[in-house]
Amino acid sequence: MIINRIYREKLHEIIISPSTSLSEALRRLDQNELKIILVEDQEQKLVGTVTDGDVRRGLIKGFTLDTNIEQFMNKNFFFVQNETSQNDVKNQLIEANIIAIPEISLYDGSTTSLYTAKSQESSGRIPNVAIIMAGGLGKRMKAHTAEIPKPLLRVGNSTLIDHVIEQCIAAGIRKFYISVNYLKEQIIDHLGDGSHRNIEIKYLIENQRLGTAGSLSLLNEVIEDPFIVLNADVLHRTELREFIKFHNSEKAFATVGARHYENQIPFGVLRINDGEIQQIIEKPVETHLVNAGIYVFDPEILQFVPKETLFDMPDLLEILIKESKKVVPFPVHEYWLDVGNPENLLLANLEWKK
Repeated sequence: MIINRIYREKLHEIIISPSTSLSEALRRLDQNELKIILVEDQEQKLVGTVTDGDVRRGLIKGFTLDTNIEQFMNKNFFFVQNETSQNDVKNQLIEANIIAIPEISLYDGSTTSLYTAKSQESSGRIPNVAIIMAGGLGKRMKAHTAEIPKPLLRVGNSTLIDHVIEQCIAAGIRKFYISVNYLKEQIIDHLGDGSHRNIEIKYLIENQRLGTAGSLSLLNEVIEDPFIVLNADVLHRTELREFIKFHNSEKAFATVGARHYENQIPFGVLRINDGEIQQIIEKPVETHLVNAGIYVFDPEILQFVPKETLFDMPDLLEILIKESKKVVPFPVHEYWLDVGNPENLLLANLEWKK
C-alpha cells in the first residue's frame, strides 16, 4: 500500500459547507480523483465527509439533487490527528478498509491534510468478472436488426457492446462472459477471445432462448467473487467499481442498479377523506426507482437459476426476496440510456458524438 499525503492548500476543491447541495457535491466528486468530499462548518471545523456511497444511500432515502449534504453526510467519519505517524495512518486505513482519511488539527479541528492509499481497490485490475447479456432478438428495432444483432449496432465510432466492454475495462474488469443467441456468429467473430484488448472473453451460447437471467445457468466455471451483469443494449456512465464496492459494503446478496423515473399525471389528482375532497393537486409528478438493468450478484445466486429454462431477471430477484436474501438498490444518477428502440439509438449517437 502506497500512502500519499495532500496538504490543505491543495484540497480547496473538495472542502465544502454543510449547506452545499447534493448536485454540487456530485459535481465535485466527479471532478476529483480522491472520490471524497470534506465538509467544514463556518469555523472551518471538519464536521462530515461525503463519498459516492453516501450520495447513493441518500438517494435511496428519497433525497433530491437540491438537498443539502448536511442531511446525508457521514458524521461518524474516520480521521487521524496531526502528528500521527504514517505507519499509524496506514494501519487506520487498513483496519477501516478505506482509501482516504483526513488529518485534523488538534488546535481547531480543521483539516490539515488528507492521506490517500493506492491499492487494488483503488486502481488497476479487480478480480470481479462481467457477464454481458447479448442474446436478445431486438424485436423493437427490426428494421435495424434483421441482419445485424442489436449489440453490434453502431453508436458513435463503435458498437453498443464495445461501449459496454470498454466501460468494464475502465473499471478494472478483465474477464468477460457474453451470452449470445440471435446471430451469435457475428458477435463472436467481432469480439473474438478479447486477446487484442488484453482481456479474456468466453461465450455462453444459448441453443434456445433462456431469457434475461437463464443464461447464467450456462456458467461452468467456479466464480469466487461478486460478479456484475449488464445488458449489451444499455449505455451508461455508471462507476462500476463504486457499484461493486457498494455491494460489498452493504454485504448484499444482490444489488440492483436503480434509476429515478418521473411520471407526470396529466390531470388534477383528488385527495379524498371521509367522502369529501380535501385537496386538488394539479398534474403532480410521481417519482419511482426503476430497474436500470445493471446488477452485482454474489456467486451463490447461481443455485437459484434453473437449467435450460426461460428465466428472466425479475423472476430471479423475486425468488431471492422470498428467500430473505439481502437485495439492495444502487441509485444510478449518471448518464443512462436503454437503446431499445430507433429513437433511443438516435439519442445514443447524438450523445457519443460529443
